[in-house]
Amino acid sequence: MIPVNSRKQLALALLSTERLYLIFEKTSYFDPVVPRALLDGLWNTVVNGQWPSESVTRKARRFTKSPVVPDENDCSGIDFHGLSFVSCLDILSDPRARGDERSLTHLSEEIEINLLDHFLSDHYFSLHHHETPGAAIHGVSLDEKIDADSRMQKLRAQLASDKASVGAMNLEKVALDRLKTQAIFDILGG
Repeated sequence: MIPVNSRKQLALALLSTERLYLIFEKTSYFDPVVPRALLDGLWNTVVNGQWPSESVTRKARRFTKSPVVPDENDCSGIDFHGLSFVSCLDILSDPRARGDERSLTHLSEEIEINLLDHFLSDHYFSLHHHETPGAAIHGVSLDEKIDADSRMQKLRAQLASDKASVGAMNLEKVALDRLKTQAIFDILGG
């Protein structure tokens, strides 16, 4: 049986992974069966403390390593951004990561932010190249622009809200389903 604190950390990692799944759905390599089976199995883990079957995790790991998933150097746009979900899936399906709160913390606190940071970097870089000389805000670094961007602030607020909500709740399926739906709805701007 997995300790409650580890299950709560897994819930936080899954909330981020579910939001990244929305990007993954739009990729050319989207597969609804294997990844969804692992995610559903892991949500059950949060509730009952038992890991998904070995066959479910093995299939997910095979998917993340399959030739269907492009190398990051061989793709761009939504396919590139979808690789963040594949990274999460790879970590979540790794038997060595079971109960490793550092891996789960990485998922819930870094991967989603890194993806948005990459997206915003591309966005600001593109804007800068299309502006007239001198139109850029002087004295403000790219990192400062990204940190001040409303989308980054919204994501950080959502992650803090996720953490507070999961920390305060008991791990029942109905409560988790409600939290999952709300976390996805909030980040989509609902």
